[in-house]
Amino acid sequence: MTDPSVVIVGGGPAGIAAAIQLQRYGLHPVLYEANELGGLLRNANLVENYPGFPGGITGRELVGLFRRQVEQFAVDVRNERVLNFDVQRQGFTLAVATTTHQADIVLLATGTNPIRLPDGMVPEDCINLIHCEVVALRELRDRRVAIIGAGDAAFDYALQLANKNDVVIYNRSARIRAMSPLISRVQMHPHINYELDHELISLQRVNEDELELTLTGPDGEVVGVFDRLICALGRSPNLDCIPESVVEDNPDLRGIENLYILGDLANNLYRQTSIAVGDGVRTAMRIWDRLELK
Repeated sequence: MTDPSVVIVGGGPAGIAAAIQLQRYGLHPVLYEANELGGLLRNANLVENYPGFPGGITGRELVGLFRRQVEQFAVDVRNERVLNFDVQRQGFTLAVATTTHQADIVLLATGTNPIRLPDGMVPEDCINLIHCEVVALRELRDRRVAIIGAGDAAFDYALQLANKNDVVIYNRSARIRAMSPLISRVQMHPHINYELDHELISLQRVNEDELELTLTGPDGEVVGVFDRLICALGRSPNLDCIPESVVEDNPDLRGIENLYILGDLANNLYRQTSIAVGDGVRTAMRIWDRLELK
């Protein structure tokens, strides 16, 4: 039997784990990743629940180990964005900027996209001061940073930035969705203020490198000036490369033969590195088992 052409879209933990396992089987997948390998794990301050690392490991260090293993197994990684793919009777055609790629089997590990502020709220001249991830801000020093959100990401980002900056977390309600250890660390940190029941209603640029935020709070309108704003408002499935017609016919994308959905794209709220890695290995094993049966 001729080995099938296997393509993985997305180089986060799930895509990496699947690629390594498929490479071990001798199937030699091609892995497309638009940005850097590691996905959202690159943003993590401390991963404490990944087995094998008592005391935890930073997301950056764990991603570095993943990359070393990808290199060790000589996985074919292509730093290109998959723009679209067509489902055909005999496989798939994936379009990237430079070419098209025919594949017999596709693994979608595209992860999630950040939920952004509503259309019309962000003036064009403010866009470069607003972020949805922390990875690009790690070198920030002596600045004021506002973070909107109340989940693990918001609190984790605050802890990363507060060692060298002043941070304010704004939660639009009184409910905190972050884990208890993160909440405790934020509450004890001298450079983090947490404000509940504060909702952003407008923002504008006040000079070259500052934003003015207007929020409603328990005591009325509040105005604050910050150097950066991080929006940690949640995530939604990243379906950017999938044609609308495909989603309409298969809303959960699970009814298409030889198309596998894995990682955060498949796991909804259960976005944990250990789950994604296990998902990637299991998917690779399912593919191998099916090929063996044939």
